[in-house]
This record gives sequence, structure tokens and C-alpha cells, in this order.
Amino acid sequence: MLAMPQSIRANSSAVAVSSSCKKLKPISGSWFEFRHSASEGGNWNKALTHFTADQWRRKIFEMREIGMEYLVMMGVALDGKPFYPSQIAPQIPMGCEDPLEAVLAAADECGIKFFVSNDFWGELDAYTMMIDKGVQKLRFRSMEEVAQKIFPPRKFLRVVFPE
Repeated sequence: MLAMPQSIRANSSAVAVSSSCKKLKPISGSWFEFRHSASEGGNWNKALTHFTADQWRRKIFEMREIGMEYLVMMGVALDGKPFYPSQIAPQIPMGCEDPLEAVLAAADECGIKFFVSNDFWGELDAYTMMIDKGVQKLRFRSMEEVAQKIFPPRKFLRVVFPE
């Protein structure tokens, strides 16, 4: 378990401010991704590329331990290659065979609810992703593939079409 002060754990459901203010709820969700864009990911991308299934599992459990209930996966692919075994395109080489399965299984185990985006099958430019017919086809195929791969065994999961 993370070394979190008892005072934080005891008050993790709401943070009290002045008596004239209502109680504020802490943030209980976050974005999640297997890798960030090459221009911004730097050393973090290098580390994530080598994560084992156990390291992904521990990362999800860490997020739950700090109060995360919801995660929104930014994408199941990057630059047209998926982070999971796929019939659509060759998988991005990672430190474990199926990072998508690793994080979703961990989320089931610790009670995190996942929203899975079917991006980034094309360029990171949102406008191009929305108008490029080839990318649109890949995104729909990916949505079907991911849904078949992960439903119905998951406790809570939604596949979303962003943008």
C-alpha cells in the first residue's frame, strides 16, 4: 500500500473548507493512457513501454488507493497500432503481451470503473481523426474488436467514441 498519511485516508470522501462553504468532493477520476505522444512522453513513455502485467496491475491499484473510482482510457492505439493483440494492425511492442487486459483485469479486481476510448488510430490531430474516412473505419473496427474482447466478463466498462 502507498504510504499515505492516516489523516488523508480518514478524510478521503470529502474535504471540508470554511463553514460558509459546502463540502467539496475530491476528484475521483482520471485520464489513463499506455503511452503519451512522442513529443511529450519522453522518459515516461520509455518506462511504460517496459511495464509488465504486474506493474500495470500495481499502477491501477495505486490509482484506486488514492481514491480514483473512474478511469478514462485515452486510446487503445497510437499512430495506428494497438496496445493489445489485434486483427486490425500489428501491436505496439510492450513489456507484457496484453496491457489492455492487464489494466482492465486489475480494475475489475479493485473496483475501478473504466471508460475505454477507441482512439488513436490516426494522427493525434482531432480534426483529421474525425474527417479521415480510413481512420473512422479503423476506429469502428477497433470498437467492435475491443467490445468482443472485453464484454461480458467486465464488471463495469464502457467503450466510448470520443471527439
